[in-house]
Amino acid sequence: MTVAAPLALPPAAQVLERTRSRNAVVVATALYGLAALVLTAALIGTYTAFRSGVSPWPPAGVRKENYFGTLLLAAAAMLMVTAEWIVWSVVHAVRRQTAQAAGLAAFLLLAMLNGLLFTVDEAGFGAATHPYGTIFYAFMLVAALTQLAGLAALVVALARTAGRQISPTEPQLARALSIVLHIAALTWVMVWGALYAGSR
Repeated sequence: MTVAAPLALPPAAQVLERTRSRNAVVVATALYGLAALVLTAALIGTYTAFRSGVSPWPPAGVRKENYFGTLLLAAAAMLMVTAEWIVWSVVHAVRRQTAQAAGLAAFLLLAMLNGLLFTVDEAGFGAATHPYGTIFYAFMLVAALTQLAGLAALVVALARTAGRQISPTEPQLARALSIVLHIAALTWVMVWGALYAGSR
């Protein structure tokens, strides 16, 4: 008795199946982004509640380095532009620019991570020193995690591009990468708004 082999999908059906799978990746990435932004917004709410109920805020001895926060804000703005450059280069099949944009995005993410580490190193207080320190370190942790997620997504996307799984006809994975990079940038914009711009 022989077992019938499963029939292979016709080429059009295979493309449709891949498109559905990659659209699901975009949706999952968007949900990740929403969760990260909601978490950051919750931290901002906590920060605002403490700021209105604790005096002095920030506590005595806390130095706020607005210069470094603003530098990171500029890097975040450039990262958002670069994220859209990646999508544009994929859609227009300019592989060299895709590689250049991905390299620039990696450089900006590493620069932002380095800036976060420097900001934490220069803070002069610990996470358990006072409520401000706890929220400050929570902000830095969330920002760092989104930036690490951006770096991981870049590595995966470059591997997929090398394997020709990202193309002008199927740019969904490039859009998913763009979302991850936008979230890394927007998270810092929100953190900057709370820690630096919102409490001058």
